[in-house]
Amino acid sequence: ATVMLKVKQTNAVLAKGLGDGVTNVLLLKPNGDIFAAASNSDISTEIPAAILSHLWRTYQANATILNSTNVQSVLGKTEDRQFAIEPVLEGKLLVAALADSTVELGILRAKLQAIASAIVEGGVGKLEL
Repeated sequence: ATVMLKVKQTNAVLAKGLGDGVTNVLLLKPNGDIFAAASNSDISTEIPAAILSHLWRTYQANATILNSTNVQSVLGKTEDRQFAIEPVLEGKLLVAALADSTVELGILRAKLQAIASAIVEGGVGKLEL
C-alpha cells in the first residue's frame, strides 16, 4: 500500500507533542524502522524505537492468542519513564511517545491520538508500506 505523508508537516506534528514532560515522539513501522522523530532528549531515537516496537509486537501477539484482533494502544511505566504507543493507518504505522514520570498516561495517550489523527489527514511524499 502507498501512503501519502507531508514530511515537513509530519515532523511539525510530532514536534507539537513534545514538552510538558514528553521527551520523544516517534512515527515508526511495527518492525522499528523510524519514519520521523521529534526529540528534546539526549537519547538516540533508535533505542526507544526498537524497544517500543518490540513492546507493540508483543502485545499484538498476545492479543492474537486471546482472540482479540485490535490492540488500540499500549501504555506503560518504568521506574522513571512512561510510554504510549498508538496505531496509525490500521497498524501499518505506530506513533509512540516517551515521557518522564510526571505525565499522566491519559494525557500522553490523548496527545498521541491527536497526533495520529493529524497524520492520517496527511499529504505529500509517497511512502511504501
